[in-house]
Amino acid sequence: MNRLLPFTAWTLTLLTGVLLLVAPLHLSAAEGDGIAFFEKHVRPVLVQHCYECHSLKDGKKQGNLLLDSREGLLQGGDSGPAIVPGDPAASLLVQAIRYADGGLEMPPKQKLPEEAIRQLESWVAMGAPDPRESRGVAAGGSPGVDFVKARQHWAFQPEKDSPPPKIAVDWVRQDIDRYVLAKLRDRGWSPGVEADRAELIKRLYATLTGLPPSYEEVQAFTRGERTVEETIDALLKSPQYGEHWGRHWLDVARYADTMEVVFDMGRVYPFAHTYRDWVIQAHNADLPMNRFIELQIAADKLISADCKESGDLAALGFLTVGRQFFGDQQLQVDDQIDVVTRGLMGLTVACSRCHDHKFEAIPTADYYSLYGVFASSRPADDMPWIGYEPNHDPEKAATYHEERQKRLVAIEEHVVECLADARKHVEDSARLYLNYLALQEPNHRPQNGQVSTSTSEIQLRPAIIERYTKFLAAKKAEADSLFGLWSRAAAMPRDGVESGLTDLRRKEGDILHPWLAAELKDRKTPASMLEVSDLYAQVFARASARADAEAVAMAEKLFGEQSALRVTRLDIIDDSRVTVPLIRTITNKQFFRFNGRRQGLHALEFGAPVKRAMVLEPRELVEPVVFVRGDPKSPGQRVSRQFLQILRDRAPDPGPWPDDGRLQLARATVADANPLTARVLVNRVWALHFGRGLVPTLDNFGVNTPEPEHAALLDHLALWFKRHGWSLQALHRYILTSATWQQSSRVENREAAQGDPENVLLWRQNPRRLSYEGIRDTLLSVSGNLDRRMGGPSLPIDAASNQRRTVYAYIDRFTFQPLPRAFGAPLAETAVLERKQTLVPQQALFMMNHPFVARQASALVSRFAPGTLLEQRVTELYRAVLARDPEPDELQLARQFFESDDATWTDYAQALLMNHELIYLR
Repeated sequence: MNRLLPFTAWTLTLLTGVLLLVAPLHLSAAEGDGIAFFEKHVRPVLVQHCYECHSLKDGKKQGNLLLDSREGLLQGGDSGPAIVPGDPAASLLVQAIRYADGGLEMPPKQKLPEEAIRQLESWVAMGAPDPRESRGVAAGGSPGVDFVKARQHWAFQPEKDSPPPKIAVDWVRQDIDRYVLAKLRDRGWSPGVEADRAELIKRLYATLTGLPPSYEEVQAFTRGERTVEETIDALLKSPQYGEHWGRHWLDVARYADTMEVVFDMGRVYPFAHTYRDWVIQAHNADLPMNRFIELQIAADKLISADCKESGDLAALGFLTVGRQFFGDQQLQVDDQIDVVTRGLMGLTVACSRCHDHKFEAIPTADYYSLYGVFASSRPADDMPWIGYEPNHDPEKAATYHEERQKRLVAIEEHVVECLADARKHVEDSARLYLNYLALQEPNHRPQNGQVSTSTSEIQLRPAIIERYTKFLAAKKAEADSLFGLWSRAAAMPRDGVESGLTDLRRKEGDILHPWLAAELKDRKTPASMLEVSDLYAQVFARASARADAEAVAMAEKLFGEQSALRVTRLDIIDDSRVTVPLIRTITNKQFFRFNGRRQGLHALEFGAPVKRAMVLEPRELVEPVVFVRGDPKSPGQRVSRQFLQILRDRAPDPGPWPDDGRLQLARATVADANPLTARVLVNRVWALHFGRGLVPTLDNFGVNTPEPEHAALLDHLALWFKRHGWSLQALHRYILTSATWQQSSRVENREAAQGDPENVLLWRQNPRRLSYEGIRDTLLSVSGNLDRRMGGPSLPIDAASNQRRTVYAYIDRFTFQPLPRAFGAPLAETAVLERKQTLVPQQALFMMNHPFVARQASALVSRFAPGTLLEQRVTELYRAVLARDPEPDELQLARQFFESDDATWTDYAQALLMNHELIYLR
């Protein structure tokens, strides 16, 4: 059999093979993804920016265009159809939001953010999926949520603990096989044949470690020197297991080393890799998955920083390595809600941000209940130290700590300077407002009766003037001792202030408010109402620097709503030092100077020999309200921090929660009574072992997802998983030792192939291509170049010197490498439970032309002595790459190949690396 094909033939075979693999696409799943994209990214933009002028609900139809239904978009208005599904360039909507036509710019007041434009273009490009069936659908909610009906959905029902079918045949190895065989017998079919030993060991290595076995390991296994069970146990104990399965989890966690889709040193996570390394270590340690999930939501609530488990603080990267959305809290919290609810429980809760869910029993109130949970914490600037990197240099570590301390001191000094400048700004602005109010007193108005709000320093704002006026009026009415002096001076004639106050000081000086008495002690008696206001400005300035409760309350009332005058940099100033919100004011010049210092500290962290955990820190508890149509400027009803209503009877503490609720949410997510989480987990594990989940939509178990064919098997696996301590490694053993998993992928049952082309009933194993990471790691392994060192900072994937496993590659959301994307790697923007099968020319071109593959081919050739006989060297290459000996026709093909004068061993080795046998599991 001719297995080593020429380049052109190999490429054709690759493309044909991939087409066969991806032919049975699940259109319903694709549609579901599109609808979820619409609900998450498109509807909020339309509601917030377009409905005001183009919806029946708001009674507006400008330009005869309605955008509150799919029909309205397709029909369009005076200018024609708003969208052409699949063609953004031809869509008027895209042209309008791009401001590409000077006469067609929407929204007219301000161009949409680039991110929103990009999402709308992507939506149109994917065919503009839109669940809105008729015009004028209310954007703010649905007629009501029927929880009773929704709870009848199979996924919200408790797992059924039914006994497996009673089948006693030799093929059955454990209960999984009984469920599968019963379904096959219902159709009159038999299971497929068992994979041969060589195929089986390659599949075991690939599915558990992502690496190929050596020739010697294959030979020992085929000779029966090691059983399947022994091989599985050995692979589960290898460090490479955690790297491979940790990589699968990082897709769910939308792991990346940068915050945003723009390049900026300040948008890089210097310690994102500590989360990645923690995930790998947790998998190798077989940390129970319920604990694994709890730590990723609430590690800071479960452990203390000084206990021996402080390294588990790195688990919070699950919530902190996502995008930061340029500081937009609403989008950041939305991302966290999505990764927890969809990534862990298979529920599209994020679709309820603007309205009650159109399909699920998830009201908008549920979304904002969780919003209150996540908005009550924020990523910490001060990341706790959790240890050193492996094999670190002690001298470098000491130098790092010394330099870091110097830079922290410099930043602290600058913060003190900023605080001083901010305090002066507070004092100066207070003096100007008090001067204005002093001249508004009837006895002290200017001759023309007009008091200007323009000063040489700032423009006084009416809202702040009103605040001061109301405050002083209230204090006068209360006969407050602090403001008695102001009231008496205001009642005096313009030319009688100094004499009147002199008499007052002589007669009542011992009963003046202590703050006034202290200020007047070394000061001349005020001679005018303006000088009285200056006196009070100084009193208030001193109060702003005090920390006692009375001073803080006074300063807050006076200065708290001057926030419009400030540029707030919450990440600059330690809140514990600030007694008045306005003191956070700093100038742009100061900010850029500080930012330069901060980025200097940031740069120092790259390559640092220490580990720091990307944790959360508490902020003031958010008492959530529903944002009407998802707009934070339109607050609606107040809700409590609590668990999803559809599952509240399955949670140990459903709420309302008096604290931020993250710990309660974590426990509710993995509660044994929660019917979703274990099902979602085992379904994804099954999909990674079989190429298809028992439930095809891995991230959507909602009411639109029909009950799976193997519902009983899914429930059996979920319950088995819980009863075995949520052990992922135990689940692997259970699945991989089944006769179902060990079937060959060959099509021998033609009737089954015609009746069940998607292999839902599992009458054979599914052939699959390795992931991009699997292909790259396999090439490194067979060439002898693989660097097996574990952990540490991420490395550029395109660097020639980077020969480590791909899980350690640097992932940049701004310059996401096109090659991984070509093979279906996710963009790390949202939680991904299933990678899409892709078929693009770049995949074949990578194997044929990429320098990386050429380097591995050269390294492969250099492993073997050049002087050996052709047949011997070809055999050595086959054993290194395909872990087998060449067939006679393959040896003959090699001889023919080297008859050419320009043939080289490197070209031959590269052709061998391109063999589909290396990158496909059969």
